[in-house]
Amino acid sequence: MSWCRIMVEYKIDKEIEIKNPNFNKFPSFSDLKNIVNSQPSKKVENKTTFKNNKDKISDNKRRWNIFLTLQGNNEKTPPTCKDIITPLEDMRGRLIHAGVYEYFNECNKILVIGAGDGGEVKLLKEQGYDATGTTLHWSDKKFAKNFYDVDLHIEDMHDMTFTHGTFDGIYSHHSLEHSISPLMSLFELRRVLKNDGKIYICVPQSGTGNETGIQHYSVLTETLWKHLLDIVGFKDIVIYSDSGNTIMKATKDIYKECPGRHFEIELIKEGLYK
Repeated sequence: MSWCRIMVEYKIDKEIEIKNPNFNKFPSFSDLKNIVNSQPSKKVENKTTFKNNKDKISDNKRRWNIFLTLQGNNEKTPPTCKDIITPLEDMRGRLIHAGVYEYFNECNKILVIGAGDGGEVKLLKEQGYDATGTTLHWSDKKFAKNFYDVDLHIEDMHDMTFTHGTFDGIYSHHSLEHSISPLMSLFELRRVLKNDGKIYICVPQSGTGNETGIQHYSVLTETLWKHLLDIVGFKDIVIYSDSGNTIMKATKDIYKECPGRHFEIELIKEGLYK
């Protein structure tokens, strides 16, 4: 376990003790699963998650309360999960309208960084992708397995256990803003990508008030994100804003001459590193 994960989990535990002192007094798991199945989710008709922001807040609050209840037996839940427990139809609409399926149409193995409740991994698998999801906390892993039968990996985006060049593509929605070192995280994403692998990253847009969001450590400008991607070794970098988000698309460039990467490039040329 890395030092940054210890720091974040310590903070989460302290917050949950204060905000939810009675977190162990809940109904059974089967009762709550029936509640979830009996309440249909909203369908997406356009690029916005919900036409009415109050509906979104209400729906997320309902699912957050259910999620809290599912964590019985004296278990603690990270408060950030209330932002990622969203209806599966909502998530499917977001992937479609964002062009994620089309962007990764030539990829097979997809890594989802910060997979949250596992919904994105489930949807990518339904489309035929060999999708793998990561999360930093055990509660996400438990929820994903119970609701979607998806096995998430407990991983720190700054230091993952996957081998070099494992994935054809990497998808991340609202995760990198939680990184305490986005440069380190991008280097790690690049490391686990195959040659000419693609990344699709969505983060909160700078200057929209997201800088002070819960556990937001890296809400950067588009200029700075592009600079970091360039330093790490990506090409075909495309960055744009959409509905309060910053979207980043790029491809791994193994021969790009970047500061601090000369030794790796020489190894590649000698066929000693891929």
